[in-house]
Amino acid sequence: MNAQPVPDLPPFDSANPLTLREACNLGLVTAGKGGRLNHQQLQRWATRGFRPVPDGPAYLFPTVKGSRERLTCRAWCAAWREWVGRVRAAAVREQVRTWERCRAAAGGSR
Repeated sequence: MNAQPVPDLPPFDSANPLTLREACNLGLVTAGKGGRLNHQQLQRWATRGFRPVPDGPAYLFPTVKGSRERLTCRAWCAAWREWVGRVRAAAVREQVRTWERCRAAAGGSR
């Protein structure tokens, strides 16, 4: 999976870094539909990527390499949540447009 970084991240807050375990325990990153995420899953997202929508591009959860483990910060967790939400919302809008085109081509109406 060729994962890409999340664009336009704010600067890393090196004064207040968080381990992935801390980010998960604080609930700053959630899985799917609000489920709990563990730090091993988040580590995979940071190194291999995560697809917010099926068959869509994969994105890397934003981290930096610390001396012992990967680190993130609150601002990056917030940027991740916002980015995933925008990607999912765009996918829904595209699906609605597709349905509307199909309906129009079939001569249907709302």
